[in-house]
Amino acid sequence: MSRKAQNRIGFGQIVPHGTARPDIEAAKSMAGVLTSDRFVLSAPHGTVGAVAGLISGQQYFRSPTYKTLRGIVAPNFDFTDGDLRALLRAGLLPVDTLPRKGVAVIKGIATSQEQINVQRTADRAVRTVQNIAIDYVGLLNNQAQRSALRQRIDEAFNAMTREGALVPSADGLSPPYEVEVTATNAEAAAGI
Repeated sequence: MSRKAQNRIGFGQIVPHGTARPDIEAAKSMAGVLTSDRFVLSAPHGTVGAVAGLISGQQYFRSPTYKTLRGIVAPNFDFTDGDLRALLRAGLLPVDTLPRKGVAVIKGIATSQEQINVQRTADRAVRTVQNIAIDYVGLLNNQAQRSALRQRIDEAFNAMTREGALVPSADGLSPPYEVEVTATNAEAAAGI
C-alpha cells in the first residue's frame, strides 16, 4: 500500500501484551513486516491516537521528536535504554516519559527509520512541483515556457525556505534547493 499512499502516512501501534511492559521482540517482528516510509508504528499500545494527533497538528516540516503528547496517561513502566535502542533500530516510534516533558515521542520515525518530517517535506515539494507542472502540459516546449516553469517552482521553494521547511547545508556552501528546467533538442522536438 505504501506505493499507493499518495502522500499519506498510516499509523498503527503494537499489540497489547498481557503484562504492562510490551514484548519488545514481538514489536520488532511486527515492524519488520510493516517496513515503509509511509507507516508509523508506535509503542507502547495505546499511544497511536495521540501520536497521529500530534503529527497532524504540526507544520509538515516540524519533527515530533521530544514533543509532549496530550490526552494519554503515562505508562506504568519505563523503557530501558536497551529497549529504546531496540525499538528504534527496528523502526518503531517509541513513546516514553521524559523529565520536564511528560509523555513524549522519543524519536519521530517511520518503520523505514526515515524521519517523518523529512518524508512530509519531500511529499510537499513533490506535490507542489506536480501542481505547478500540470499547468505546462500541452504548451510549447520552448525556452520561454521552461523559464516560466522554473520561476514558479523557484517561487514555491522560496516560500518553503521562508517558512523553515528547506534549509541550506550546515556549512552554508549549498543552498536550500536547486531548480533546473531543461530539455534536449530531441525532447523539445518530440513535445516532451
